[in-house]
Amino acid sequence: MRGYLKRLPVLALALVFLLALLPVGASAAGVGTVYDSAKAEVNRPFEWALQNAKEGGRFELPSNTTLPPGLSLSPDGIISGTPTETGDYEFKVSESAPGVNTMHYCFLSVYLPEADDPKAETEILYSGECGDGLSWTIDGSGLLTISGTGDMWDFDPYGYDEDDRECPWSPYAREITALDIQEGITSIGDYAFDDVVFPFNNGFFNTILIPASVEHISPLAFRGAQFYNLRIADGNSAYCTQNNVLYSADMSKLVFCPSDYFQDTFIVPSGVTAIGDYAFVQCIYIDSIRLPDSVTSIGEFAFQWCSFDEISIPKSVVSIDPAAFSFCTHLTDILVSEDNPAYLSVDGVLFSADGTVLIKYPVGKTETAYTLPAGVTKIASSAFDASSSLTEIILHEGVTEIGASAFFGFSGLKQLTLPLSLTGVGYYAFWGCSGLTDVWYGGNGANWAAMNIEPGNDPLINAAVHYNEQAPEPSPAPEAPAVQVSTQKLAVDGEEKEIEHYNIDGSNYFKLRDLACLLIGTEAAFDVGYDPAARTITVTTGAVYTPLPTDLQPGEDQSASAVVSSQALSIDGKTVSLTAYNIGGSNYFMLRDLAPYLGFSVDYDAGTRTALILTK
Repeated sequence: MRGYLKRLPVLALALVFLLALLPVGASAAGVGTVYDSAKAEVNRPFEWALQNAKEGGRFELPSNTTLPPGLSLSPDGIISGTPTETGDYEFKVSESAPGVNTMHYCFLSVYLPEADDPKAETEILYSGECGDGLSWTIDGSGLLTISGTGDMWDFDPYGYDEDDRECPWSPYAREITALDIQEGITSIGDYAFDDVVFPFNNGFFNTILIPASVEHISPLAFRGAQFYNLRIADGNSAYCTQNNVLYSADMSKLVFCPSDYFQDTFIVPSGVTAIGDYAFVQCIYIDSIRLPDSVTSIGEFAFQWCSFDEISIPKSVVSIDPAAFSFCTHLTDILVSEDNPAYLSVDGVLFSADGTVLIKYPVGKTETAYTLPAGVTKIASSAFDASSSLTEIILHEGVTEIGASAFFGFSGLKQLTLPLSLTGVGYYAFWGCSGLTDVWYGGNGANWAAMNIEPGNDPLINAAVHYNEQAPEPSPAPEAPAVQVSTQKLAVDGEEKEIEHYNIDGSNYFKLRDLACLLIGTEAAFDVGYDPAARTITVTTGAVYTPLPTDLQPGEDQSASAVVSSQALSIDGKTVSLTAYNIGGSNYFMLRDLAPYLGFSVDYDAGTRTALILTK
C-alpha cells in the first residue's frame, strides 16, 4: 500500500510549465516566429540587437504596437534609448526579408537597479544538504552548485509519505540560472530539478555537464525542466546523449527525453531495446513517435501526458507496463504488428495476445459506451484512466479482476455493469469517478459483500448497487456543441491583438494562457498554474505570468476535439464554477465569465466585430 501511494503523484501528474524570464539576447525560433527577451535598468542607456531570422531583414513596428517609453527601433533591428518607466513589457516587431516574414515576440523587463556590489554574484545566498555527504549552494548569480561524494536524495514535491523530502532548492527555482554538478556525485535523485527553467545564455541553452562519477540519473530528475543541454563528461561509463536525449552508454535504453523537445516526430534510434520508465513524460510537443523493431520493452508511465493520437507497437515488443500510456488524452489508436507474439489490437484497444487482459483503452476515443469483448478476464492497471467520453462500461461474466487505478480520474463514468464472477477491485481503481451513480451487479448483496474492494474506491462503494438486475439502455449521447474558429477580432485597451479563439454555440471562448499573456503589464494581469492532485486550474490575480513558447501561436483548427472540461477552476484560492471547453489539450473560457474575477470589463464594437477588453 505504502509503495502504491508513492505512485499517486505521478498518476495525477499535470502539464505545468513555469517559464522564467529569458536573459539578454535570448531567442527561440519557430515557423515565422522568434521569441526575444532582455532586461534593462531604468534611466540608464540601453541597446538591444534583435536576432535576424534572415540576413538583410528590415525591422519595423506593426501599426498597433508601441515600445516601452524612452526606446526606439532602427530598421536593422536595434532597440535603443533610455527606458524611463519600470515594468514588464510585451510587444511585437516584424522583420521582412526576401522570402521570409518573421514576427518577433519581445519581452523586456525594465527594473530599478540595486546598489553595485562586486561581491553580490559570488555571495552564497542559500545552502543546505541534499544527500548523505552532499551539500548545495546558490550564489548571487543564480548558480546552483552540488558537491560532495555519494548519492543525492530522492525528492517528492507532493509529500504523500511522511518520509518524503521536498527538494531543498525548490523554493528558489526561479532564481536558478545555471547548474554545476561536481565530480563525486554518484546519483541524481527524483524531482531534483523539477520545473527549473534555465535562462538562455547569450542566445543558447545552458549546458549541464553530468560528471564521470554519476552512475544513476532518475528519469524524473529533470521532469518539467526547460531550456538546457545535457552533456556527459568523458569517462562516464553509464550514459550518453544524442540530440539532448539521455540514453544508456551502449544506446540500448532510452532513459528520458526533455519535455521541451520541439520536433514533431521522434524516431527512436535502431538498436534501442528498452523505453525506460517515465521516458517521455510531458513531451507534449511530439506529435508522433516511431519505435524500431529492436524495442522489446516499454516502461511504467513511459508516455504519460504525451500528445500523439496513434502509436504502432512493433513485433519485437514483449513487455508493456500497464501504465505506459497513462493520461494520453489525445490517444485514439494503439496499433500492434500482426507478428507480435505478446499483444494484439482490437479497434485500437490494446489486449494481451490471448485476449484475456485489457491493457489500455485509448482515452482519446469518442465513444460513449464500451462493452468488453468476450474472453476478457482482467482489466489491467490504468486501463481506462482519465477517459473523457465514455459514460457507461459493461463487464461481462468471466471478468474476475479490476487492476489498481483501472478507472482512475474517470469523472465521466455514470453507470457500470459488473458480473458475479468479479472477485477483486484494486487500489484506487475508481478514484476520481465522481459521476458514478449506478452499479448493475450480477450477484446478490452477500456476493457483493464478499468481494475484495481495496482502499481508494469510495465512488464505487457509495454508488447505488442494483443486484441481479440488467442495466437500462444507455441514454443517448448529448448533442455535440457547434464549434468553429471565430473570425471576430479582439482589442485590449484599444490595441488590437492577434489571438486564436473559438465560437462555441454562438459564444466566443479564449485560451486562458493566451489571455494571461495578453494582459501582462496591465492592471488585470494574472498567472496560471495547475494542481495535479486536485485536477484544478489555478489563477492568481495580480501575479506575473511568464509566457510559454506555444502562447499566442495560431495552429490547426482543432474544433472537432472540443469537449466540456472536467477540470476545476480556482481563482485566488476560491473554487469558481465556470463553463470551459478543452480544445486540443488547452482550456478555453468566455471573456464575460472571467471578467468579474480578473478585474477587467468587456464590451463589443459591432461595426468592426471586435471584442473589447478594458483593464483601466
